[in-house]
Formats: sequence, C-alpha cells, structure tokens
Amino acid sequence: MPKVTLRQGVYVGNSKAKTHIYRGIPYAPPIAKRFEQPQPLLESNEEASAKDLASNYPQLTSRFAFLNGNWHSTTKYDEKSSAILSVYAPESASSGGLLPAIVWVHGGAWVTGGSQLLK
Repeated sequence: MPKVTLRQGVYVGNSKAKTHIYRGIPYAPPIAKRFEQPQPLLESNEEASAKDLASNYPQLTSRFAFLNGNWHSTTKYDEKSSAILSVYAPESASSGGLLPAIVWVHGGAWVTGGSQLLK
C-alpha cells in the first residue's frame, strides 16, 4: 500500500492503474462555521487510512443534476467536512522525481460538486 508522509501524519492510500490514490486527507481541522478561515493542522506521526472517500460539505440539490446526475443518493455529508482533499499521483512519483499530481478540493462555489465525489 502506498504511503505519504505529511506534517499532520502518515496516510495510507490505494494503488490502481499505476496511480497512487489518497482520499479524505484533511488540510485543516474541522471548520465550525461555513466560511471560517481554516487553521493549520497539528503535527503528528500517526498513521491514518486514506483509502475511502470521506464526507462532503452539505449543499442544496445541484442545478446541474440534469447533466451530472444526483450526487445525493450515495454521498455522505457532514457540516465539518469542508477541509479535506483527494490526491492522485503516478506510482513513479514515489521515486523522488518531479511528476504531476491531481488534487481534488471542494469546488462548485458551494452549489455543486465536492472533493469526495466519485461516480
């Protein structure tokens, strides 16, 4: 299983099609109010799973449901889950070379989408 070490801990992800996948990684502690400024995470050496999709920030039914479908049927929502992301990187990135990575953060202007959606 691939692992990534960050300031806030070590995250164990999945591998699929020569890609390391890390899901539900927090970049700030839970946010108490919707537009509150994120605070830094505490440093840690603890190991955590980054294998499963985490919760998304609650939002109204998407105006784009006719294009994207209804995400609400299988998506978990949590008021404090806005400060998380998913990262997809090539397996060869762990060898130390500079390679691209895709990072999914909350998007959609709190109208549609989220970093923990997978269809």
